[in-house]
Amino acid sequence: MLLIDYPGLTSRTALEAVRHLPTGSRDITGLIEVVRPPWLLLRPSELEGLRSRYPTTAARYEVVRRVGSPRDEVERGGYAKATVDGEFIILRRIP
Repeated sequence: MLLIDYPGLTSRTALEAVRHLPTGSRDITGLIEVVRPPWLLLRPSELEGLRSRYPTTAARYEVVRRVGSPRDEVERGGYAKATVDGEFIILRRIP
């Protein structure tokens, strides 16, 4: 099984793709545009970015499942806690 991560910490495929992207496109949406992997695991903001920057590529994927919980923030008595990576979306490339 091939794992393609951003920015390529565990994947030579991803690292090479990112290295060849123009500087302004070196993000997860640029990687998806170039590699177009069969599965995606994205944060809601990353999916929004993909849909905004590369709508044709985004349209080639369907949401399979949402996992986790929405972002939340709690502040009480000078203590603050925020969950920033609580929700992820699993997408599959449409054949």
